[in-house]
Amino acid sequence: MPKLAKLKGRIKEKNQSYASLSKAIGISVSALNNKINGRSSFDIIEASRLSSILDISPEEVINFFT
Repeated sequence: MPKLAKLKGRIKEKNQSYASLSKAIGISVSALNNKINGRSSFDIIEASRLSSILDISPEEVINFFT
């Protein structure tokens, strides 16, 4: 499964909306959408905040963001 598809799956699994996630990590909904769809990349702070919200362990981060 491609990494971004895995991230989308985790978002759905955790019943999170793009609006709530974007607010929590401090970016716009459109910026989050661009990142989730591979048009731009997450920076380390955004990836860290998303990992915390989505219960992604440090060991799993590589499977979602790299």
